[in-house]
Order: sequence, then C-alpha cells, then structure tokens
Amino acid sequence: MEIHERIKQIRTILCNDSNEDFAKIVGEKTNTTSNWIGNRKIGLKVIIKILKHFPMVNPSWLVIEEGDMLKATTTTNNSDISTEIQKLKDELLEVHRENRELNKENNTLKKTHHATKKSPVARKKTGG
Repeated sequence: MEIHERIKQIRTILCNDSNEDFAKIVGEKTNTTSNWIGNRKIGLKVIIKILKHFPMVNPSWLVIEEGDMLKATTTTNNSDISTEIQKLKDELLEVHRENRELNKENNTLKKTHHATKKSPVARKKTGG
C-alpha cells in the first residue's frame, strides 16, 4: 500500500471517510486533502501535519507501512481515559443539578415578581 492509500485509510477509519471532517481536523481545504489521497508523492509537511493532528497514528506505519496503523495503547492510558471520562460525567451531572436548581429559583422569582405586579399594595408603592 502506498502512502496516499494509507492517508485514505486514516480518513476512512478516523473520520468515517469524510473528507470534510478530515480537512477540518488537519486545518486544510477539502480540495487539498483530496489531492493528498490522489497524490503518490506526499511531502514531509503533509506527513507532519497528519501526525500532529492524529497523534494516535503510528508514524512508522504512515511513512513506511511498518507496524499497525494505530499506536499501541497501554492499560494505564485506557485507565486514565476512563477516569477522565468519569470525572467529566460527574461534572456534567453536577452542572445539570445546578441548572435545575437555578431554573426552580428563576421560576419562583418570576412568580413572586408576577404576584407583586398584580398586587394593589405593590401598585400604590410604585405609584401605579
């Protein structure tokens, strides 16, 4: 497999074969990234750009088709990712709880404000 075919494989697997998504990730126009896939001669700048934006890609695989496409991950990395995901889920739940409380408080304040506007006592105090 030639390098342009490996780039296509990266796009296919990591971007669901979406050239638009691939281009956004690497910060290029779609016609530029399409040209990479049709070009048998890929420059070092392109390789570096792809590896920079897809750090999980094995550089040896991309350049000389040695090894697997994706770098091997350790269980420690997976564990760290799982821990981070759990932290984010917990934070999201807390934000949802706070949002519910703020909505309740907001509704209470609206009702109080509405009732105050309708009250004859409130109109006399405000001159209305």
